[in-house]
Amino acid sequence: MKKIGNPSSNGFVIEIPFKKNNFTAYTVLKCSARAEADNLFYEYYVGKYFINTYLKQLPCFVETYDMYEFPSDAIYNDIKARVSNTNGLKFFDIKSYLNRINVTEDNIDDLLKDSCIKNKLLCILIQHFDRFNSFSNIYDNQFDNIKYDIYNLWYQIYFPLAYLNKDGNFNYTHYDLHHENVFLYKPFDGNKCIQMTYHRSNGKSYTFKSEYITKIIDYGRNYFNNGKTNTTKIVDKICKINECDPDCGDDFGYSTIKGLSRPKDFYWINPIEPNVSHDLRAVEPYAGLILTVQPTIKSFIYLNRYGTPQNTVDNMVDGKFVITNIFNMRDALESIMEHFNGLKNNKKYDSTWKVAATMDIYEDGRDYEFVVLPDTV
Repeated sequence: MKKIGNPSSNGFVIEIPFKKNNFTAYTVLKCSARAEADNLFYEYYVGKYFINTYLKQLPCFVETYDMYEFPSDAIYNDIKARVSNTNGLKFFDIKSYLNRINVTEDNIDDLLKDSCIKNKLLCILIQHFDRFNSFSNIYDNQFDNIKYDIYNLWYQIYFPLAYLNKDGNFNYTHYDLHHENVFLYKPFDGNKCIQMTYHRSNGKSYTFKSEYITKIIDYGRNYFNNGKTNTTKIVDKICKINECDPDCGDDFGYSTIKGLSRPKDFYWINPIEPNVSHDLRAVEPYAGLILTVQPTIKSFIYLNRYGTPQNTVDNMVDGKFVITNIFNMRDALESIMEHFNGLKNNKKYDSTWKVAATMDIYEDGRDYEFVVLPDTV
């Protein structure tokens, strides 16, 4: 095991590899840093009961596995101290320090209530990968590696976000989609890539090559509606015990989810309601790259670097895109990709590269198809 990054105000993360025969799978155990941090039971709920249901259709998400808790403050403090020590995790049986929480349809309401006062002791186990780096890290330190991929990488985000909110059924907003919560996974070593084709319901398709699969992580502030429940209904179930009064949200990590702060004062982060504009935050620092490459894009409007109010207007001014929401962004990227990939993407993925796999993603709800091609090691 090893820690990932440095402990933050919200938590600390431990990478745990699982090995069977000659195969190694990676997971991370995400733990709270303090009682007031974003509540991990809510993040587990979003992952398990919304995100996981789309894993076969949308390759941009990571799977949520299980929920655990430390049995006492003393054990929690021991683990946290080990994470701060470079050698503290190398020879250590963390399983003996954790209790798995068996979450079922019958007990989930009670567990939601308990999550108010147990937040600091909770952990969630999540899918992870080797060769996994944040978009911001690669952009800042290896820009030459992605300069001919960049619009395709963003398309891997905004196609699925638009898919989850299509036909006016606004079912998902991430609300924390900054460039450090977008990761790039490289499945194959060396000069091997994937040929990706995204199939729109209108009959159009968009094909490009990429050595990376883009992944969205960190679901602790998400709005979701899975048809059976949504964030608003979950909020009605939490903070119902005496220990929570009067400020459950502030004390136990639910202030953001409950919308206790006025949305305008907290950068319009308000997970009890959807916002199809807020998740443009991932590209806000790079808006200039969007505006300069394609003459059919007029402007990119995002009120504050940390958030923006919802704007559902399908903006076209003088025949040009005004990007104010995820749908505008998807459409604008499609207009860029048709032009840009012919010039730049194909320049990168020349004869020195091998297509190791194909991947087809569909807007009509079919499972995506990933096919490893012959002679790929």
